[in-house]
Amino acid sequence: ASHAVIALGNSRPLSALDSLDRLFDFFARGSRVRDTILEALARRANDLNLDGTRWRERSRAMLLEEARDPAVAERAILLIAAIGDVGAADLLQRFLRNKDSLVVITAAETLAGLGARQALPELRELYNQLPFDPRFAPAPGRDPVALYERLGAAIKRLP
Repeated sequence: ASHAVIALGNSRPLSALDSLDRLFDFFARGSRVRDTILEALARRANDLNLDGTRWRERSRAMLLEEARDPAVAERAILLIAAIGDVGAADLLQRFLRNKDSLVVITAAETLAGLGARQALPELRELYNQLPFDPRFAPAPGRDPVALYERLGAAIKRLP
């Protein structure tokens, strides 16, 4: 199924995006195929912006549906970043409290990329507390120092 999703994501007609949207609803939450669909949609962000309001709302709904699965939630946040949905800042701020460190950092980087200055106090607090936060303890595939640096770089991008 993932190969079909990739092919559909690479096809040019805008109707392929609607097909990906329907497929997203077909597959179970947290599935690898949903992750692949979100990735395919993010690659087509320019096309999604042609119908911006619909896709901004849909990407937020996709994120909320996938909030419990860290890998897919992270991909949904990246879709919001690719679309450039500034209006999703409040939703993204909620993900700064997610239990998964990569979701937290991806949300922080997306907030910075969207220029969400209202998130700056919470980002600074997170940065100051990160060394003591158990979500950022060393784990396989998770380097706390690299995450700390990514968060610091995100904060610096906000004016």
